[in-house]
Amino acid sequence: MRIVHITDGMTSSVNADVELSRRLRGAGHDVVFLSPADIGSTIKADGLEFHLLTGDRPFVEASEALGWQSLRHPGTFAKRLAERRQLRAGSIANDEIESLVRSLEPDVLLLDFEMHFARLVTASLGVPTAMTSVFFSVFRRPGLPPLDSTTRPDQTDQAALDREWQRSRAATVGLEWRQRAIRSAMADWYRPAQYHSMDVDTLRQVAASRGLVLDAVADRSHWQRPFVHRGVPFLSFNLAELELEHDPHPDIRYVGPMVSLQRNELSVTSEDHAAWTNFQRDRDRSRPLVYCSLGSYWQAEVPLLKRIVATFSRRDDWDLVLGLGGTIESSQLGSLPANVLALAFAPQVEILTQSSCAIVHGGATTAAECVVLGVPMVVYSTGHIDQNGNATRVEVHQLGVVGQPTDSATEIEMHVAQVLNDGRFSSRINQCKELAERRRFDAVEVIESLAG
Repeated sequence: MRIVHITDGMTSSVNADVELSRRLRGAGHDVVFLSPADIGSTIKADGLEFHLLTGDRPFVEASEALGWQSLRHPGTFAKRLAERRQLRAGSIANDEIESLVRSLEPDVLLLDFEMHFARLVTASLGVPTAMTSVFFSVFRRPGLPPLDSTTRPDQTDQAALDREWQRSRAATVGLEWRQRAIRSAMADWYRPAQYHSMDVDTLRQVAASRGLVLDAVADRSHWQRPFVHRGVPFLSFNLAELELEHDPHPDIRYVGPMVSLQRNELSVTSEDHAAWTNFQRDRDRSRPLVYCSLGSYWQAEVPLLKRIVATFSRRDDWDLVLGLGGTIESSQLGSLPANVLALAFAPQVEILTQSSCAIVHGGATTAAECVVLGVPMVVYSTGHIDQNGNATRVEVHQLGVVGQPTDSATEIEMHVAQVLNDGRFSSRINQCKELAERRRFDAVEVIESLAG
C-alpha cells in the first residue's frame, strides 16, 4: 500500500509523522512525504521519498514585488489592482498538490490537521483521507471542555463547559478580526492563497474553485482553528485512556503517541551532545535527574527558569538539565550551580530516558514523550494552544502535578519532591507507558482499514 503524507513541516508534527511512517514501513507499506517546508534533509535521513511543494511561492513573490505603495498612485491603481486579482485567482487555481498526489497514486492520503488547502484541493480525487494531529480531541462534545481550558469536567457542570466553549470561540473570532484589521481588508481580498492559509475567506474561494461549498464540508463549531473537515477521520496521536471522560466524536481515532526513541535531533549541536555526555558521566547516578523544557515559544518566562535554577541551587542532592529551546542564552539565568546543566538544544528523548521527573510546559509532543518513557511531570502551562488542556489531563490521570507560573522556588521544590517521592505518579505513568507499547500498531491498523 502506498501512503502519501502531506505535513506542515513543524518540528513536533514532523517527528510524529516520521515515527508513524516507520511503523507503516515496518508493516510493509510505502510512505511518501510532501511539504511546503524545506524538511527534505530530515525526511530523507530516514530513507523516505520527499517532494517539496513550491507552487504557492511564485504568486506570493510576485505579489510582494508589486508592493502596496503602488496602489497609492492614481495612474497605476487600477492596473496594480488587476494584477493582484490575477495573482490571487492564479494562486487559488494552483493545482500543484492535486496533480502531484494524482501522479503518486496513493491508496491513502494523510494530512496534518492544519493543511486545509491540501484537503480542499484533494477532496475530489476519491483517495481515502485522514487528518493527523498530536492534539487530543478538538471536537465539541458534552462533558468535554475545549483544549485551551483549565476546567476539569469532573469538578463542574455542563453550563460551565458551555461557557468555556463560548469563550474559546469568541477568542478565535476575535483573533481572526484582529489579524484582518492588521492586514487590512484590501490586503485580504488581494493576497495570494498559500498552502498554510487558515483564512476562511481564502479557503472558501479555494473550495468553490473545486466545486465545493465550504460550509458543507467544514464545521467551525469545534476547537480547531479555523474548522474541522466533516466526515474525515481525525487520527489523534494520544491514548484514549488519557482523554477526559466523554462520548467521543465518531470521526476521532486515538492511535497512541508517535514517539521515536531513535530520533534524528538535527538541531542539537555536537557541543550540546558533548556537554550532556560529560554531565551524565560525571554525576552520581543515585541522585534523581530532572529534565526541564519550557518550549521554544516563551522567552518571557525567564524569571520562572531562574526560580527553577534557585530550587536546584539549594537542593544539591538533585540534578537538573535545562533545554532552552534556542530562545534564550544560559547567561540570562545567572551563575549555574554544578548540579545544573543548560543546553541551547537538548537531546530530549535521550535525557528523558535517564530522568526521574520532567518540568514541562504541557505541550502535546513533550507530554507524549514523557508518557512513552515513563517520566512523571510537573507542568507549568503557558496557556499556549493546547497546553492548558494537556495539563488538565496530566492532573486528572495522576501523571504528575500542575503548578502555576508564579510559583516560588519553595513551591517548585515542593512539586518536584511530590513527584519524586509519591509512587502514585510513577506507577500510573508506567501503566500508560505499557499501554502505549501495546497500542504501538493501532495507527497502522486504522490506516490499513481506510484503504478497505
